[in-house]
Amino acid sequence: MKRVKKIVLYVVIGLVVVLTAGITYLNIGMNEGKKAVVGTVDVSQTVDGSYVGSYKNSRWSNQVNVTVVNHRITAINIEKTVLIEQQDVTEKLINDVLAAQNTDVEIISGATVTSKAYLKSIENALSGK
Repeated sequence: MKRVKKIVLYVVIGLVVVLTAGITYLNIGMNEGKKAVVGTVDVSQTVDGSYVGSYKNSRWSNQVNVTVVNHRITAINIEKTVLIEQQDVTEKLINDVLAAQNTDVEIISGATVTSKAYLKSIENALSGK
């Protein structure tokens, strides 16, 4: 009986360690991401072409390819997505940027860091960073 209790105790301790490590990993970089400031872009001054931009912040690192034609953003393709992608968030954000022709769009509630990560990569592409 004592052996069974020890095994159960070790399993519980192992689960606690794994869960704690997982939660810690998922939260690394969150504060930095929340504090990220997204600047606006002026595509009226941008030469036609394809621009690559990225943002690096733990699991929110990503890379986009932004296409500009006739001083308008015509496409935004995700080259490297964030580690845990929310497809609906990504699509809405890209559609909002295309409609606004700017990165000055509303951050998606519940996906603040993911929204800012993609907006920063778009800003970096169009600003040459």
